[in-house]
Amino acid sequence: MSAGALTIHLIEAKFSRDVKTMRKMDPYGTFEIREQKWKSSTNERGSTKPHWTDQHHTFDIKYVGDDVMMKFFDDDPGKDEIICTATQKVSAFCESPEMDFWVPCHWKGKSAGSVHVRSTWVPNE
Repeated sequence: MSAGALTIHLIEAKFSRDVKTMRKMDPYGTFEIREQKWKSSTNERGSTKPHWTDQHHTFDIKYVGDDVMMKFFDDDPGKDEIICTATQKVSAFCESPEMDFWVPCHWKGKSAGSVHVRSTWVPNE
């Protein structure tokens, strides 16, 4: 049974980890809740301060205690390199019908920046 619909909007990021030395990163993000997964578009040459326009996805939420797993990558020909990861409880997105906050990102246990997200929560009656 569905608890409701959660739409997550990817707005921008401020990464303190740069995986490129000679050129700018081309970041994108993946968001995963249980078996549902979404991949944003790539921000070409977004480097450590990418902005995304009209990047959002609606997830069917089964349980508000689940985690939203976020991973950010540098889009490369061949193999994409991971920039950082973040985890946030679904319940944090469901505190109000609309939320707007920064989620801290990490890489190997250290701070690697933060990601700005907005969300819209519509619970089932």
